[in-house]
Amino acid sequence: MVNPQSESLVLRHFYTTNFDPETAHLLLQYAVAMADRICAMTGAGAGRLKRVELAPHPTVRLDHLEPWFGPVLEPAPGTSTLIEIPRVVADRVFLSVARDRSVQGPPPGLEPLRGDGSLTHSAIIILRSMFEDGVPTVRDLAEVCGMSVRSLQRSLSEEGTTFSTLLVSVRKALAEQRLSSPKTKVASVSADLGYAGQSSLTRAMRRWTGLPPKRFKKQLQT
Repeated sequence: MVNPQSESLVLRHFYTTNFDPETAHLLLQYAVAMADRICAMTGAGAGRLKRVELAPHPTVRLDHLEPWFGPVLEPAPGTSTLIEIPRVVADRVFLSVARDRSVQGPPPGLEPLRGDGSLTHSAIIILRSMFEDGVPTVRDLAEVCGMSVRSLQRSLSEEGTTFSTLLVSVRKALAEQRLSSPKTKVASVSADLGYAGQSSLTRAMRRWTGLPPKRFKKQLQT
Protein backbone atom coordinates (compact mmCIF):
# COMPACT_ATOMS: atom_id res chain seq x y z
CA MET A 1 0.00 0.00 0.00
CA VAL A 2 1.52 3.31 -1.07
CA ASN A 3 -0.06 6.63 -0.16
CA PRO A 4 1.70 9.65 -1.75
CA GLN A 5 0.55 11.82 1.13
CA SER A 6 1.82 9.48 3.82
CA GLU A 7 5.13 9.71 5.65
CA SER A 8 5.54 5.94 5.40
CA LEU A 9 5.48 3.07 2.94
CA VAL A 10 3.28 0.26 4.26
CA LEU A 11 3.78 -3.33 3.11
CA ARG A 12 1.35 -6.10 3.97
CA HIS A 13 2.35 -9.72 3.40
CA PHE A 14 0.09 -12.71 3.98
CA TYR A 15 -0.54 -16.31 2.93
CA THR A 16 -3.77 -17.83 1.69
CA THR A 17 -2.55 -21.29 2.68
CA ASN A 18 -3.36 -22.42 6.21
CA PHE A 19 -0.09 -23.01 8.06
CA ASP A 20 0.30 -24.06 11.66
CA PRO A 21 1.16 -21.09 13.94
CA GLU A 22 4.88 -21.93 14.24
CA THR A 23 5.39 -22.34 10.48
CA ALA A 24 3.41 -19.17 9.74
CA HIS A 25 5.54 -17.21 12.21
CA LEU A 26 8.79 -18.45 10.67
CA LEU A 27 7.67 -17.63 7.12
CA LEU A 28 6.51 -14.14 8.09
CA GLN A 29 9.67 -13.58 10.14
CA TYR A 30 11.66 -14.29 6.99
CA ALA A 31 9.59 -11.73 5.04
CA VAL A 32 10.27 -9.07 7.68
CA ALA A 33 14.00 -9.87 7.73
CA MET A 34 14.14 -9.64 3.94
CA ALA A 35 12.43 -6.23 3.97
CA ASP A 36 14.88 -5.03 6.62
CA ARG A 37 17.89 -6.27 4.59
CA ILE A 38 16.62 -4.55 1.44
CA CYS A 39 16.34 -1.28 3.38
CA ALA A 40 19.83 -1.82 4.81
CA MET A 41 21.23 -2.07 1.27
CA THR A 42 20.44 1.64 0.87
CA GLY A 43 22.88 2.40 3.68
CA ALA A 44 20.08 3.23 6.14
CA GLY A 45 21.08 2.61 9.73
CA ALA A 46 19.04 1.83 12.83
CA GLY A 47 15.36 2.70 12.69
CA ARG A 48 14.93 1.40 9.13
CA LEU A 49 11.54 -0.02 10.05
CA LYS A 50 9.01 2.18 11.81
CA ARG A 51 6.49 -0.51 12.77
CA VAL A 52 6.22 -4.27 12.34
CA GLU A 53 3.06 -6.25 13.04
CA LEU A 54 3.90 -9.94 13.04
CA ALA A 55 2.03 -13.13 13.94
CA PRO A 56 3.76 -14.26 17.16
CA HIS A 57 5.44 -17.60 17.73
CA PRO A 58 3.10 -19.86 19.74
CA THR A 59 5.70 -20.41 22.48
CA VAL A 60 8.23 -17.58 22.60
CA ARG A 61 5.93 -14.93 21.10
CA LEU A 62 8.07 -12.04 19.74
CA ASP A 63 10.72 -11.89 22.47
CA HIS A 64 13.38 -13.66 20.38
CA LEU A 65 13.18 -10.96 17.69
CA GLU A 66 13.55 -7.92 19.94
CA PRO A 67 17.39 -7.89 19.75
CA TRP A 68 17.08 -7.36 15.99
CA PHE A 69 13.97 -5.21 15.61
CA GLY A 70 13.50 -3.66 19.04
CA PRO A 71 10.33 -1.92 20.22
CA VAL A 72 8.76 -1.55 16.76
CA LEU A 73 7.39 -5.13 16.98
CA GLU A 74 3.69 -5.66 17.66
CA PRO A 75 1.72 -8.92 17.65
CA ALA A 76 -0.61 -9.37 14.68
CA PRO A 77 -3.60 -11.71 14.40
CA GLY A 78 -3.77 -14.46 11.79
CA THR A 79 -1.08 -15.25 9.24
CA SER A 80 -0.07 -11.81 8.03
CA THR A 81 2.52 -9.16 8.69
CA LEU A 82 2.48 -5.40 8.26
CA ILE A 83 5.75 -3.57 7.73
CA GLU A 84 5.87 0.23 7.90
CA ILE A 85 8.94 1.85 6.37
CA PRO A 86 9.64 5.57 6.90
CA ARG A 87 9.45 7.46 3.60
CA VAL A 88 12.91 8.89 4.26
CA VAL A 89 14.19 5.31 4.03
CA ALA A 90 11.90 4.21 1.19
CA ASP A 91 13.10 7.13 -0.96
CA ARG A 92 16.80 6.27 -0.59
CA VAL A 93 18.72 4.78 -3.52
CA PHE A 94 20.64 1.52 -3.30
CA LEU A 95 24.36 1.70 -2.65
CA SER A 96 26.58 0.87 -5.63
CA VAL A 97 27.65 -2.37 -3.92
CA ALA A 98 24.01 -3.51 -3.83
CA ARG A 99 23.50 -2.53 -7.48
CA ASP A 100 26.64 -4.41 -8.49
CA ARG A 101 25.37 -7.54 -6.75
CA SER A 102 22.13 -7.44 -8.69
CA VAL A 103 24.04 -7.25 -11.97
CA GLN A 104 26.71 -9.82 -11.20
CA GLY A 105 24.43 -12.36 -9.59
CA PRO A 106 25.21 -14.32 -6.42
CA PRO A 107 28.86 -14.90 -5.52
CA PRO A 108 30.23 -18.25 -6.74
CA GLY A 109 29.91 -21.05 -4.23
CA LEU A 110 27.08 -19.37 -2.30
CA GLU A 111 24.70 -22.05 -1.08
CA PRO A 112 20.94 -21.54 -0.71
CA LEU A 113 19.81 -21.40 2.91
CA ARG A 114 17.42 -24.31 2.41
CA GLY A 115 20.20 -26.53 1.07
CA ASP A 116 19.14 -30.16 1.32
CA GLY A 117 16.08 -29.26 3.36
CA SER A 118 17.53 -30.36 6.69
CA LEU A 119 17.76 -28.26 9.83
CA THR A 120 21.42 -29.27 10.11
CA HIS A 121 22.32 -27.71 6.76
CA SER A 122 20.47 -24.47 7.52
CA ALA A 123 21.94 -24.30 11.04
CA ILE A 124 25.49 -24.56 9.67
CA ILE A 125 24.93 -21.64 7.30
CA ILE A 126 23.33 -19.56 10.06
CA LEU A 127 26.14 -20.35 12.52
CA ARG A 128 28.78 -19.27 9.99
CA SER A 129 27.16 -15.84 9.71
CA MET A 130 26.64 -15.54 13.48
CA PHE A 131 30.40 -15.80 14.13
CA GLU A 132 30.67 -12.23 12.81
CA ASP A 133 29.19 -11.11 16.15
CA GLY A 134 31.00 -13.53 18.44
CA VAL A 135 30.72 -17.21 19.30
CA PRO A 136 27.04 -18.22 19.04
CA THR A 137 25.35 -20.21 21.78
CA VAL A 138 22.64 -22.83 21.43
CA ARG A 139 20.18 -20.21 22.72
CA ASP A 140 21.30 -17.75 20.03
CA LEU A 141 20.67 -20.32 17.31
CA ALA A 142 17.32 -21.32 18.78
CA GLU A 143 16.18 -17.68 18.83
CA VAL A 144 17.14 -17.15 15.19
CA CYS A 145 15.32 -20.36 14.25
CA GLY A 146 12.25 -19.29 16.18
CA MET A 147 12.41 -22.42 18.34
CA SER A 148 12.90 -23.23 21.99
CA VAL A 149 16.31 -24.61 22.95
CA ARG A 150 14.73 -27.97 23.75
CA SER A 151 12.94 -28.16 20.36
CA LEU A 152 16.15 -27.25 18.53
CA GLN A 153 18.18 -29.88 20.36
CA ARG A 154 15.51 -32.52 19.77
CA SER A 155 15.31 -31.71 16.04
CA LEU A 156 19.09 -31.85 15.65
CA SER A 157 19.19 -35.13 17.55
CA GLU A 158 16.62 -36.58 15.14
CA GLU A 159 19.03 -35.70 12.31
CA GLY A 160 21.88 -37.44 14.12
CA THR A 161 23.83 -34.42 15.33
CA THR A 162 24.13 -31.89 18.17
CA PHE A 163 24.69 -28.16 18.51
CA SER A 164 28.22 -28.77 19.85
CA THR A 165 29.09 -30.93 16.84
CA LEU A 166 27.86 -28.27 14.43
CA LEU A 167 29.72 -25.52 16.28
CA VAL A 168 33.00 -27.43 16.06
CA SER A 169 32.39 -28.16 12.37
CA VAL A 170 31.74 -24.50 11.58
CA ARG A 171 34.73 -23.34 13.63
CA LYS A 172 36.98 -25.78 11.76
CA ALA A 173 35.70 -24.65 8.35
CA LEU A 174 36.09 -20.96 9.24
CA ALA A 175 39.58 -21.49 10.68
CA GLU A 176 40.77 -23.31 7.57
CA GLN A 177 39.18 -20.74 5.28
CA ARG A 178 40.69 -17.75 7.06
CA LEU A 179 44.10 -19.33 7.47
CA SER A 180 44.20 -19.94 3.72
CA SER A 181 44.62 -16.19 3.19
CA PRO A 182 48.32 -15.20 3.18
CA LYS A 183 47.53 -11.84 4.83
CA THR A 184 45.55 -13.28 7.74
CA LYS A 185 47.34 -13.39 11.09
CA VAL A 186 46.93 -16.46 13.27
CA ALA A 187 46.21 -14.24 16.29
CA SER A 188 43.32 -12.54 14.50
CA VAL A 189 41.80 -15.89 13.48
CA SER A 190 42.05 -17.06 17.09
CA ALA A 191 40.29 -13.92 18.36
CA ASP A 192 37.63 -13.93 15.63
CA LEU A 193 36.65 -17.52 16.40
CA GLY A 194 36.40 -16.89 20.13
CA TYR A 195 39.41 -18.83 21.39
CA ALA A 196 40.85 -17.80 24.75
CA GLY A 197 44.30 -17.55 23.19
CA GLN A 198 46.38 -18.51 20.19
CA SER A 199 47.42 -21.73 21.94
CA SER A 200 43.78 -22.88 22.02
CA LEU A 201 43.52 -22.47 18.25
CA THR A 202 46.82 -24.33 17.85
CA ARG A 203 45.49 -27.30 19.82
CA ALA A 204 42.27 -27.31 17.79
CA MET A 205 44.14 -27.19 14.46
CA ARG A 206 46.38 -30.06 15.56
CA ARG A 207 43.28 -32.15 16.32
CA TRP A 208 41.66 -31.31 12.97
CA THR A 209 44.61 -31.32 10.59
CA GLY A 210 47.60 -32.66 12.49
CA LEU A 211 49.36 -29.33 11.93
CA PRO A 212 49.69 -26.09 13.93
CA PRO A 213 48.18 -22.99 12.25
CA LYS A 214 51.43 -21.57 10.84
CA ARG A 215 52.46 -24.87 9.25
CA PHE A 216 48.93 -25.30 7.91
CA LYS A 217 49.17 -21.85 6.26
CA LYS A 218 52.60 -22.63 4.85
CA GLN A 219 51.44 -25.96 3.44
CA LEU A 220 48.57 -24.26 1.59
CA GLN A 221 50.93 -21.72 0.05
CA THR A 222 53.43 -24.24 -1.33
